[in-house]
Amino acid sequence: MVPIDIVAALTPIITAKLESYINSSLDKVNLNLQRKSEISASISDYSNRTYQKLYYLKTIIYQDKSFPLLDLYHPLKVIALGEVDSTEINSNCLFFLEEHDKILITDYAGMGKSTISKFMYLTDLTRYDLKTP
Repeated sequence: MVPIDIVAALTPIITAKLESYINSSLDKVNLNLQRKSEISASISDYSNRTYQKLYYLKTIIYQDKSFPLLDLYHPLKVIALGEVDSTEINSNCLFFLEEHDKILITDYAGMGKSTISKFMYLTDLTRYDLKTP
């Protein structure tokens, strides 16, 4: 059985979603068609490169091998400022983004701030109804 390169498989799907999202956003701005096309292509290319870069993660134990971040991610809990209840950031994490316009994640080094940000970005790009490119 040939292993599937999930990034290669998802790239056309993500590209189509991004282009649709970007084009609908650019329709609100008064730009000529060529400039809209250039901006759309640039944002789409950037997002695809970012997705490919973030999808795989190296670990301290297996430094020569990469693993899909979504396979290694362990849900973390966050607490909104002024609240006492925590929220688990898992595969349904985007409700948290919908409830809060801005998020600042602070903690000590090595606690998972970058990993949780990468996870939320990858999760959003693989959703059907793209919210943030």
